Amino acid sequence: MSPQCSDCGDNAKFLWVEAQGLREANFAEVLDHGLVETLLKDNPEPTSLCAGCCIERMSNALEAGNISYLEVCSPKGEAPGFVVPMGY
Repeated sequence: MSPQCSDCGDNAKFLWVEAQGLREANFAEVLDHGLVETLLKDNPEPTSLCAGCCIERMSNALEAGNISYLEVCSPKGEAPGFVVPMGY
């Protein structure tokens, strides 16, 4: 992970990982073979992002799929963790 955001150059705190979508049709395969061999296979390298650019990318991705959302939950402070977009 690069220490700088690939979009704006600010301090990166997040890693953007693209993956093929988890669907009912591939759920069993993901459980049997794991994320690396299924959802992450043949995807671009992960991208380092700052908080603002991470939120911008998530917002654009959700809105492109006509998915509405009310909040984005993330780790607090300097705690490790991951961002979970809460779609409803």
